[in-house]
Amino acid sequence: MFNKNFLPLFLSFIIWSSWLIPVRLLGENAITVAFFTTIFAAFFWGVVYLKDKSKKTFERKKIFGLLTLSVFFVLNMLTYLGALKYTDAAIAVLTHYTAPVFVAFIAPFVLKEKITKDKILSLILSLLGFTIIFFKKTVNSQNFLFGAGLGLASGLFYALIIVTAKKVLQNFDKYPLLFFQNFFGSIWLLFLYKEINFSASLQIYFILFLLSFLYSVVASYFYITSLSRIEGTKVAIIGYIEPVGTIFWGWLFFQESITIKTVVGAVLILYSGYRVASNSG
Repeated sequence: MFNKNFLPLFLSFIIWSSWLIPVRLLGENAITVAFFTTIFAAFFWGVVYLKDKSKKTFERKKIFGLLTLSVFFVLNMLTYLGALKYTDAAIAVLTHYTAPVFVAFIAPFVLKEKITKDKILSLILSLLGFTIIFFKKTVNSQNFLFGAGLGLASGLFYALIIVTAKKVLQNFDKYPLLFFQNFFGSIWLLFLYKEINFSASLQIYFILFLLSFLYSVVASYFYITSLSRIEGTKVAIIGYIEPVGTIFWGWLFFQESITIKTVVGAVLILYSGYRVASNSG
């Protein structure tokens, strides 16, 4: 039977999959979008945390975990953007979503999660489905190896985000985690200030504020809430729903074609997600 605890997680990945729409229509570079969405989210979660009457005190030395999480967050973004720059988009996405494999190897040691046959089968099904969707016989980019390497690095950092966030949640409530992740993330992004558009119009700032609320508040809340209840490996496997959603939004808003391969791969991915959400083992 489907576990209702997984519903917020599904919703978070579906929301994040729609990033394609504003990124293509807004006209701002990814670093500008990332900076303002994180800083707006940091302000929101900071207010929520300060007003949370049930908030717990924590030792300052434990903030190192939150700082580490924000570093992985920024490195994941930068390596993924680099992969998109230096190699084909399909290869960049495929290498980025090696994250479940990394999680499967890391989680048993860091989070003491058990590796079960059902998890392995679900992981194989999701990887197979993803490969079917994005497999290409030829690669036109001369920087393929460098771009693919960046993609693999982004997959590793994404896996480290999942594992680190689960570890940090053992010492913190979700509100300080969400605040510090966005706050520190915006600080790291300031090192790329030359790429940030600080002279955007008020309309653009308002749109970025709305995007921040949708992606860094609503979706992040769903994600963190689920992450505290669900094993990291299962979270990573269900994450394959995000690229499937991106394909759907591309078809719906930008008339991008959906092939039989896409349908077959999506079915395998969705089925693997259903398996981990229906099996408590």
